[in-house]
Amino acid sequence: PDGRVPPRRLANNGSLASAAIRDYSHALIRDLCQAYPDIDGLRVDWPEYPPYLLDDVFLDFSRPAEAAAARLGLSFDRMRREALSVYSTLHGKLTSDILARWTKPRLDLFSSLGGMRLKAILVDELLAGFRRALTEAGGKSKELVPNAFPPPFSLASGMDYSRAARHSDGISVKLYTMHWPMMLHFYGKVLLDSNPGIDEPA
Repeated sequence: PDGRVPPRRLANNGSLASAAIRDYSHALIRDLCQAYPDIDGLRVDWPEYPPYLLDDVFLDFSRPAEAAAARLGLSFDRMRREALSVYSTLHGKLTSDILARWTKPRLDLFSSLGGMRLKAILVDELLAGFRRALTEAGGKSKELVPNAFPPPFSLASGMDYSRAARHSDGISVKLYTMHWPMMLHFYGKVLLDSNPGIDEPA
């Protein structure tokens, strides 16, 4: 939200709003169906914004995402302001009191941000495009199975299961016992390094 490319990223993920990325994906699906006509379907990994690192949660504020927000009638400036406010707090203004408020049961900090709604729409559009390409290339009998982050990480990744189900024959939920503690460690280390004095166990 501050215009920077995050200095530490797990991967160089592109914008899901990018027409070039969508067109490439559709061409890849068609090529796979042509090369392997007997496949039952495709399982697609990362058709979302993987939130492995804390900075990844605050993507995507690219030009393609801005154009998509305008097309959808969403206020990109408001999303940027909301995200930047939370980002700034997490990266230097976090206190133990704020942390206690934000970690109360049933309070989901990220789902209230408008940018998370845009992510969910972009993931939905991406999967809809995958489904069309797969149907056109191999027929309706070919299955589409996205590989997705589980809740609550799916709130930050943009994977809205109710939307994804409309295009998917199944959803493979990542249940990797290594990933989740690793991600919590990554998030916690950034928070502790950025905010000396906050309650470490919290």
